[in-house]
Amino acid sequence: MKSEGRESAHRTTADIAVAPGTKSPVPNGIPSSQEQTATLDSGEQACHCAVYVPRSYEANYAYPLVVWFHDAGGDEQDVLRWLPQISSQNYIGLGLRAPLPVNHGLPSQRRWATSESYLDLLENELAVSLNDVCAEANIHPDRGVVAGVGQGGTVALNMLLRRPEWFAGGVCLNADWLTENRIDWWGHYNG
Repeated sequence: MKSEGRESAHRTTADIAVAPGTKSPVPNGIPSSQEQTATLDSGEQACHCAVYVPRSYEANYAYPLVVWFHDAGGDEQDVLRWLPQISSQNYIGLGLRAPLPVNHGLPSQRRWATSESYLDLLENELAVSLNDVCAEANIHPDRGVVAGVGQGGTVALNMLLRRPEWFAGGVCLNADWLTENRIDWWGHYNG
């Protein structure tokens, strides 16, 4: 990788160098990029994300992917602060930005919405982001984890329940238990 030896920082998928022939297969059930759009009605980009790549990135290793949803008041850059505290190697992190500002706060202070229509949009945005990351880095198709804290934990839990075939597991810290997250759903997911 061109940036080997430097500290990991915010990188777009265009910054990830991939050796020929190492394009990752997309995890099960995720529609291809050609089937999805990531724009709002206005034509603006709907999903802003940050990608954490270990500084010792090895193109021939299939990395687990951690999809990180930040808490209220954070943004997609939280993936670059939280995940290196867990480990600075052996996985790639994808952080998505929540759509709503926090009480007219700074642009970097965002919060999530959990309405059904928003979760539908987020699911599509997540599919596009997963396709993009898998196209640019060597991601193991069966080792994706969705994670989040606070409001982000609630959104992570929703994504896990909506699309269990996309993830091997989830980490939902301090998440709200919503009535639509019925425990009887869990009986349908045995792997």
